[in-house]
Amino acid sequence: MEALLAIERKKYHKALLEKGVLTIDKDGVPSNADKSSKLSITIANGIAQALMAETAEKAVGQTAGAKFELVNMEFLEATFPKLQNLRPGNWHIVKLGNRNSIKTSSFVQYEHLEYLSELTEKDAKLAASMGNDYMVAPDVVIYQDA
Repeated sequence: MEALLAIERKKYHKALLEKGVLTIDKDGVPSNADKSSKLSITIANGIAQALMAETAEKAVGQTAGAKFELVNMEFLEATFPKLQNLRPGNWHIVKLGNRNSIKTSSFVQYEHLEYLSELTEKDAKLAASMGNDYMVAPDVVIYQDA
């Protein structure tokens, strides 16, 4: 009998391929590689070959990212709640976004992002040095009821 994680990992890899998240472009560069890094391309090619990725047009940035978030969330939903013997409790897996009532700043470890956002709105120089409106924040979170 195959273990749950092994089964779900196969489904995860299949979803990456079927949803066009992991592809190889016409130049032989996998979609998960930093095309300016030979090492990144080598590592990504190893992954792409192991998963039998096909040559296809790379998905546009935000589209690929949204698909990747969804595939990851589906994997977590299928596995994490079943690990109650390791992490007991009532767990929630949520994809954050503009339409979700739960915001990144709802979590203590990300409170500072809201503060930084407020500061950069008021200070153009700070915004420019921080990369304007781009802030690193999680797309999917796992949290437990208190």
